[in-house]
Amino acid sequence: MKRLLLVLAMLLIAGSVFAAELKISGDAYVRGSEYSNLDLADDGDDSTYDRFDYDLNLNLDFVVNEKATVKTKLTYDKDVDNSGKVADSASDSTLAVERMYINYKFAPFLQLNTGLMAGGQWATTFGDSEINVMRVQFIGALSKDMIFFATYQKDNENGLEAVTDKDDNEKADQQTYYLSGIFNFGPISVKPLFTFTQMGINYNNEVYDAVYAGAYDLAYAAAVAGGATPYDAADAAYTAADAAATAADNGKGYDATAMSFTLGLNGDFGMVGFESEFVYVDMDTDGFYDDYTTIAEALGAYDGATYGIYVNLFAKLDPVTVGFIYAYASADDEDGYYSWGEDFDIACVMDDFINNGDTNAATLYGDNLIGFTAYKVYVDAKAGAIKAGAAVIYGESNIDDDDSKFTEIDAYVGYAFDDNTSYTIGGGYAMTEDWDAEGDEENAYRVYNKFAVKF
Repeated sequence: MKRLLLVLAMLLIAGSVFAAELKISGDAYVRGSEYSNLDLADDGDDSTYDRFDYDLNLNLDFVVNEKATVKTKLTYDKDVDNSGKVADSASDSTLAVERMYINYKFAPFLQLNTGLMAGGQWATTFGDSEINVMRVQFIGALSKDMIFFATYQKDNENGLEAVTDKDDNEKADQQTYYLSGIFNFGPISVKPLFTFTQMGINYNNEVYDAVYAGAYDLAYAAAVAGGATPYDAADAAYTAADAAATAADNGKGYDATAMSFTLGLNGDFGMVGFESEFVYVDMDTDGFYDDYTTIAEALGAYDGATYGIYVNLFAKLDPVTVGFIYAYASADDEDGYYSWGEDFDIACVMDDFINNGDTNAATLYGDNLIGFTAYKVYVDAKAGAIKAGAAVIYGESNIDDDDSKFTEIDAYVGYAFDDNTSYTIGGGYAMTEDWDAEGDEENAYRVYNKFAVKF
């Protein structure tokens, strides 16, 4: 906390000493939550635990002049672990720089953004997983209702250090090109996005690493089972794993590509409205999937197309809003699985907290509903400073030979103390007796209370 105060003091001093005008905005919250049976245990062991988490986002714009602005974002995001201490406090207890980019206005119709920017987001939150990434972006406008974006993104920087073949150092990197636009036609907003990604596979010995890890585990277990001491077992496992990985790796690098098209459509007609997003992704692994199918699937490198659909229809019957959401993510053992992302949360419990579906999908995407269809009916109401809402969600897996299903009930109520400060209590109860073929999973729940401030 002392370091945080020192940083803020330095920024305020800098804003008064130098020519740039400093504009500060942000938000913060503290939340306490209780979780029960997130592993969906079927033996009655519905483990329950409580924890705190808190988050601070600090946006600092250094306005140099009417054309040049340096935009930054500092974030402090923490969980309190079961010992009562801040998780990872010894190694990661300072503000993290999530944004640092320059905005320059060449003309009213042409701007440049370059530096560390937000990526992984477009249109609605469907399919979004926010990242911090290096970008160069030009923004052009024919009018306020017709805006174009051209963006180059360097997804990673492997460089010379990590590449065995120095002549191919750039091939190990991944980069993405975007062409997009926002077009408003009366009450309709159209947001197309074309994406092309180039990625090098196996230039950093991905095959060797994957084969080595598996071969080491097998060889070590076999040596111990045969009576070897731990030291001898480890030595033998190292030799066997190295030989297996060297033999399996053909030393070839693969120049994979992915092309995608995203279309966001929003409409507001007064009493009724909608928001929607449609995503189609086609990947070509340049033969890597055929040569190393098991490893490719573990890395999420499929040859094929995946797609997702999101539609939210709502009616505003002041002071109540009622709506219906449909979300679909494709799933195929050969083409791969579409993930609707970390930022899209259709359910309080089942989305982002339950590891689900096919083994490869669960390993790759974590606690998201991968390859699912979900339906949600919701109602939100507001009366003065009080707001409340409830929803029912039903989901079922689209993955082959996976009949997982769930039904969840969510609810919340909140109170706004003023225009900036609010308190919310909410939670969800997931009924998961149809999660597997046996049908004997225990149900899960999550409840939370959250105090939040925006400034």
